[in-house]
Amino acid sequence: MPYFVVSKLSKIRKASLATPTATNFAKSAVAAIGYEATVVPYWSHKIQHFVFTSLPDFVGKWYLLSFHIDLRKRALAKKPKQT
Repeated sequence: MPYFVVSKLSKIRKASLATPTATNFAKSAVAAIGYEATVVPYWSHKIQHFVFTSLPDFVGKWYLLSFHIDLRKRALAKKPKQT
């Protein structure tokens, strides 16, 4: 279960405690292959996943919805207007 990773696709430019580089994430992911059906391979993502899954379901869904609505608004604001 990946969370955010530094990449052009995510548009995250710098690694942090919560956001590893793609190389570091890939190393963790490869090391976790074969241990469980579902894994959260990177250590900080495990913490995020634990907190997120400990919350009531409606809180997690509300957070994700508001996060993606904000992300969409910012993307549409950057898009050139067509007339």
